[in-house]
Amino acid sequence: MPGGSAFIPHGHCYLWQPSLVNLHLISDALTTVAYYFIALILLYFVQKRRDIPFDGIFVLFGAFIVFCGTTHLLSIWTLWHPDYWFEGLMKAVTAIVSLYTAIQLIAILPQALILPSPEKLAVLNRELKQEIEERKKVESKLSESEQYYAGLVAAVPVGIFRADAQGQCLYVNELSCQLAGFTPETAAGDGWQQGLHPEDRERIAAEWYASTRESRPFQLEYRLQDADGHTTWVYGQSVAIRDAAGQTTGYVGTVTDLTARKQVETERQRTQQIQQELKVLELILDNVLAGYWDWRIADNQEYLSPGLKRMLGYEDWELENHPDTWQRLVFPEDLAKVFACFEQHIQSRGRICYYNEVRYRHKDGSTVWVICSGQVIEWGDAGEPIRMVGCHVDISDRKILEQKLQSNGAEMRGLFAAMTDFVLTSDRDSANIKIIPTQAAEQHYDWLERTTSCFWRDCGQTFRSTVARVIQSGATLDLEYQLPPTATDAEPAWFEARISPFGANQAIWVARNISDRKRLEAELQIVNQQLEKLATTDGLTQLANRRKFDETLQQEWPRLQREQTYLAILLFDVDYFKLYNDYYGHPAGDECLRKIAQAGRCAIWRATDLLARYGGEEFVALLPYSDDAGAIKIATRIQAEIAALRIPHRHSEVAAVVTVSIGIASVISASARSPQALIDAADQALYAAKEQGRNRYVVAS
Repeated sequence: MPGGSAFIPHGHCYLWQPSLVNLHLISDALTTVAYYFIALILLYFVQKRRDIPFDGIFVLFGAFIVFCGTTHLLSIWTLWHPDYWFEGLMKAVTAIVSLYTAIQLIAILPQALILPSPEKLAVLNRELKQEIEERKKVESKLSESEQYYAGLVAAVPVGIFRADAQGQCLYVNELSCQLAGFTPETAAGDGWQQGLHPEDRERIAAEWYASTRESRPFQLEYRLQDADGHTTWVYGQSVAIRDAAGQTTGYVGTVTDLTARKQVETERQRTQQIQQELKVLELILDNVLAGYWDWRIADNQEYLSPGLKRMLGYEDWELENHPDTWQRLVFPEDLAKVFACFEQHIQSRGRICYYNEVRYRHKDGSTVWVICSGQVIEWGDAGEPIRMVGCHVDISDRKILEQKLQSNGAEMRGLFAAMTDFVLTSDRDSANIKIIPTQAAEQHYDWLERTTSCFWRDCGQTFRSTVARVIQSGATLDLEYQLPPTATDAEPAWFEARISPFGANQAIWVARNISDRKRLEAELQIVNQQLEKLATTDGLTQLANRRKFDETLQQEWPRLQREQTYLAILLFDVDYFKLYNDYYGHPAGDECLRKIAQAGRCAIWRATDLLARYGGEEFVALLPYSDDAGAIKIATRIQAEIAALRIPHRHSEVAAVVTVSIGIASVISASARSPQALIDAADQALYAAKEQGRNRYVVAS
């Protein structure tokens, strides 16, 4: 080193005292090691924390400390080696590095002072952490909301759509596609218009643009039509979506299937029409035919019309509506014949007509001859008769004339004059036909000649052979025949005739114009058909009756097994209905049941569901494809609809208005045992609902 030999080692200054030399040696050595170690730690820290601010100052501090450590190392060296120039040079470098570091510290001091304190950083970290947690919660709720919305869109029984401001379709759910017969892809843009019924498109477009122009919701009933031509009535509605400036950015709306409601409206109109027709028919039967009857054989209850009672000399209130009533008034010797005819009618399943001519005792003691005709219109599963209807026709006048004709030949002409029948005589060859001047013949002689000539022209050969057969056999022949309309008659004429041998080579033909009766029989047949259809309808509520419910349940049960699906039953009745009847009276009770039935219709709208009156104040709903959850929704709607009626019930112990208790039971094929077991489960649930305080529903466990 320069000038190294001109100086003495530093140890001479310490007189080479071991303790002093060792003190400086150890102190400088430890300081050197500490400085180097600190420098290494700073460099390691800067290497690992690239994000720390002012990382250059750490490097400068490291260099500064290294040079400081080197000066202490040289202090040890100079104890024995007088290399003071080199030591001074290193101190100069250390001074330069120190000065540069100090300048850099001054430069970054303002920036360092504005750095937040550790306490503030801790607060900021806590706030940031809290903000992150809140954001996660918001994101979680947003995700749940999106899932809920997606589930809601999939579950609601309405079609949902979204469109842009120009009416271009952006989204449709699955039900919309099912109703209109398209897919989300084909519905996009203007494609949704292809699902509209061609006859309704112009009307829909006009209402859409009108609602847009007037800034009001779009609401309209219209039809959808799929590619197969199937038509579905729907109720469409939509509202505009607006931005913060009030500008329309799009539309969202729903499409509701109105098929069930339309069917209910059609059925209601049809029911009203049938009721009106039945009233007219009742007047016809009671006034024209003198009376009719309706016999419920299963429970041995029978309705006797007021006209039938008047025919026997009684007012309506004087005779009870019961089978024992007419059986008591029929002559005993005729009653056995009536029962025998009834048995034949039953054994033949209605193929043998129920028709009798019987005698009744009039109120004044006289005899009333009656034609009693009827038909079983409802049969049970085992072939037993359930319901029978028929009519009574007073033939006393005819019987009196017949008896006089048989008992007094001297009065024959007078009887003929009083007869309302046509009488003709003919020889074996039908060459000489004579019209006997009865009352009917005299009143309608011209008409009789026309019809007879038409008969002879159209049926002459049949007439000759029939007369010849009667004369030859000597037996009386009863028959009915029809004559075609003449030039002056608009309708054909029906006749009931009896041909009997008369003398040695003649026959007498007694005929009665039964055209009116045939018309009435045709009308009665139509009414019987209508009555047969109404046999499954409850007369008070116009709901299905218990028989219809049982039939439907028996039909649904095999399908339940086959399709492996759910089936639910709701049993419900009016709470404290007996108290209601006792306080308000039975007419009010009947009206209450009618309102309950209507509320049930409003709550149960699926075409596959059936609401029926089960008996008394008890109702039952059959819900195919429904589990407990679906049945609970129906039960809730029923309670809501009935609550909305606000029918007062002062003696109810649960509410001031009429309420119902509901029992719910459902099965799936794997657990299904029998229909009766399902009904029993619903009945037990209904009982539990009453035990728990009424005005509630209980699901069978």
